[in-house]
Amino acid sequence: MANNVAGQLLVYALLLFFMLVVVFLSYALILHTEQTQMWSTIKDRGATRVMPNGTTNYWYYIIIFVNESKSFTIRATRFICAETPYEVSELLQCKTILRRNKPTFFNFSLHIPMVLHKVYFEVQMYYKLNEYVKFPSDLHLEICSYFRHPSKDIFSRHVLSVMFETTPQLMYYCPHGNTTYNLVFWMEERFFPKSMPAGDFRLDVWFRTTDNKTLFAPFTVRVTKFVCTDTPYELSELLHCKTTLRRNKPTLFNFSVHIPMVLNTIFLELRTFYRFNDFQQFPIDLNTEICSYFRNPSEDVFARHVMSINLETVPHFVHYCPHGLLYCKTVLRRNKPTFFNISVHVPMVLNTVFFEVRTFYKLNYYQKFPIDLHGEICTYFRNPSEDVFSRHVMSIMLETIPHIIHQCPHGNKTYTAVYWLEDKFFPKSMPAGDFRQDVWFRSAVNKTLFAYQVHFSVRRQGIWRPFTVRVTKFLCAEAPYDVSELLHCKTTLRRNKPTLFNFSLYIPRVLNTIYFELRTYYRFTNYQQFPIDLNSEICSYFRNPSEDIFSRHVMSIILETMPQVAHHCPHGNRTYNLVFWLEERFFPKSVPAGDFRIDVWFRTIDNKTIFAYQAYFSVRRQGSFSVRVTKFICTETPYELTNLLLCKTVLRRNQPTMLHITLHVPMVLNEMYIKLNTYYRYSEFRSFPVTLYTEICSYFRNPSDDPLSRQAMSLALETIPQYMHYCPHGNATYIMDFWLEDKFFPKSMPAGDFRMDVWFLAAGNKTLFAYQAFFSVRRRGILKSLIECNESKEFSLRVLRYVCTEAPYERSVINYCRTQLRRNKPTLFNLSVDVPEVLNEVYIHMKTYYRYRTFQIFPIDVVVEVCSFLRNPTKDVISRHVLSVLIELMPEYAHYCPHGNTTYIVLFWLEERFLPKSMPAGDYRLDAWFRTMDNVTLFAYQAFFSIRRKGVVRSMIDW
Repeated sequence: MANNVAGQLLVYALLLFFMLVVVFLSYALILHTEQTQMWSTIKDRGATRVMPNGTTNYWYYIIIFVNESKSFTIRATRFICAETPYEVSELLQCKTILRRNKPTFFNFSLHIPMVLHKVYFEVQMYYKLNEYVKFPSDLHLEICSYFRHPSKDIFSRHVLSVMFETTPQLMYYCPHGNTTYNLVFWMEERFFPKSMPAGDFRLDVWFRTTDNKTLFAPFTVRVTKFVCTDTPYELSELLHCKTTLRRNKPTLFNFSVHIPMVLNTIFLELRTFYRFNDFQQFPIDLNTEICSYFRNPSEDVFARHVMSINLETVPHFVHYCPHGLLYCKTVLRRNKPTFFNISVHVPMVLNTVFFEVRTFYKLNYYQKFPIDLHGEICTYFRNPSEDVFSRHVMSIMLETIPHIIHQCPHGNKTYTAVYWLEDKFFPKSMPAGDFRQDVWFRSAVNKTLFAYQVHFSVRRQGIWRPFTVRVTKFLCAEAPYDVSELLHCKTTLRRNKPTLFNFSLYIPRVLNTIYFELRTYYRFTNYQQFPIDLNSEICSYFRNPSEDIFSRHVMSIILETMPQVAHHCPHGNRTYNLVFWLEERFFPKSVPAGDFRIDVWFRTIDNKTIFAYQAYFSVRRQGSFSVRVTKFICTETPYELTNLLLCKTVLRRNQPTMLHITLHVPMVLNEMYIKLNTYYRYSEFRSFPVTLYTEICSYFRNPSDDPLSRQAMSLALETIPQYMHYCPHGNATYIMDFWLEDKFFPKSMPAGDFRMDVWFLAAGNKTLFAYQAFFSVRRRGILKSLIECNESKEFSLRVLRYVCTEAPYERSVINYCRTQLRRNKPTLFNLSVDVPEVLNEVYIHMKTYYRYRTFQIFPIDVVVEVCSFLRNPTKDVISRHVLSVLIELMPEYAHYCPHGNTTYIVLFWLEERFLPKSMPAGDYRLDAWFRTMDNVTLFAYQAFFSIRRKGVVRSMIDW
């Protein structure tokens, strides 16, 4: 019995011992595993330079890419396996997978039968200007040695980090090979630096063995030869056929073929073959008729792709067959207007060409917009219409296709044109949204010569409303009403406040359903329907508000102006005393300038009118300045060659000042010159850098690209269209009305007083007519002077460089003079000047120049004596402004004289708030001198800076 108990105890003790050992070992194993994983992660991710086995930890040199936002997007268009077949490897699969809103995948499979202890990796990058040119980012390294001894070269580390991110299963120490690699590679924005030039790139990559044999080469295409086959041809003659191999450039296929006959039908057939052991047909074939393709482009992806390649490489050869429309192509351009490139052959002579334009605006679908035109082009040039839209459309055509816009006859030729639309062709106020414009050119018998559609969108730039709304009247319509009684209806015009609509309406019955209808009309020559309509049931709207943006907008206005009636049904059985009004904030940010009418009805369920009214209002532009002409003067009279019969200035209230001219020109003129000079009044009139000298007749034959010439001619076409035609001129009496208004000027104009001198000259430089226009430019709102600071500006300032000039100096020593460019901050001018002598008078002289073609003097020129200014400040606004800037930037040196006998260490800069509110966009130079009383220069510098409009960068002539 005792032995049994002892045996059992021994067994239990052994079991307990083994259980404790197992638990201890399990705990130790878990702890070791966790510690190993932790240390492996730390070491593998680059926390230490050396792995536990003593080898280099290459993860220490790997860049970890983060998902930071970039200022650009990357789109891989295709991956191509090149130089196949390979001698030492076998390409099993090579496929590009385009994915919507995701990176493009490069899926490939490669079998390498041999073992590799060295693998060479080469990368070359190309950027496409007109053709692909070398980009300075090349790499050539041996991958296995890189892992043993990682390079500190940033580009090597960056490229290997991309491969670690995309193909980590491939990134390990040698040996490589003796396996099949199935890999997926891609490219995305985070793999690239923060700044990359916009454009098209090509990346060529090779993996090679030690004896320079290619294992794999993605991303490149290398054409070995082109061969002309099936020669000689029956219907054509091959003149030459040559293949040109070029280093690091595409192989060229240069051929010349003579086709003696006219062809209206040409078939293109393409077959593709892939070489396995020998060439076998590849499933990419094409058979299409080229001429019909251009008339009705196929939706077949491969046909479009092949035609795109042909258009890219041989654009002069790929066009329509020789009848009707030859080609019609849209060219999207980065940061430039989209081009519409067309060629049309018109075989007959045309003495009448009709032109029709219709415009549509997209709400839920395209609806008619009240801008239509139907005119006959030839009669327009003989008798220009006074219709503003006709003149506007013709001005756009004169701007874009001037070689086609002339008097009849037309036709019997091929018209090749490039047409575009840009911001300046549109009115200053346009509704934001999507538009479609349909255009037809027709013959006298209403046969279409050419027709096209333009789809474009208008987007707001900015957040303020650049217009004012003025309600002229409210009218109660359709009274008396069957189901209600109108007690009073009154319009109250208020000075500088919204016009009120005060009405009282008695509705005796209870209404559970009220329909609300609204229609909008725009006055072109008469009121035409505007594509903003609404028909809604008010009671159901409050129960279930609509997601329609226009319904919500109208209801929001009602809640704002008449909150006492904006509630759930029932309505009625009471008298409604209401006051309604309209103001700018109730309107979208973009509304066309002009006159509008809104018709509104409130109806019962059986379509009986409860109340109806009409609101008449006008929308006016609110520019940044206003122009007021004070007088016109005819100068240099009497004239030798002409007789001035009438010259009269007519000042008109709230309208532009008119110049009435009657001029008799007895001789015929085949040459006529226009000369224009502009002056700005500072203390007196000084030359302003806007000048023009051009020959009018040659301009119409060959329009200039000079923006000022084009603007001057556009102004003349607007004000005196009856005299803007080809030469000859003269032998007639000219009766003209001329004026100037805000829209004829750039968006940015210095406030102040101007004078414009204009001459019309004959061939011998003899004056035919001359006049002076005196006008003033004023800021909107309170009249403001040229100098205004500390408020937001409509432009941005960028200083390009500061330059110290006229060194060395007689009485001072310049220690250093440096320009410091800073990202998103003003450029700094850091200088040190030692002035050993004591000075009791210091003069500052400042001149400004504006670059038109060259730098021309700008009318801001000031000389001020600093010491006397600080004792007795002058009232001259420029002097005070210049000294205010210097006091702000160099307060330690802004004190009474004496000056000198010290070293001046200065940090100077320029920013927008130091400039007036209105500055012409363009490039400037500022010259400044600090001089002694005997006119010896202590220090001089030049500041080169540019002013750009906020939003899209525009030139000075920004209309």
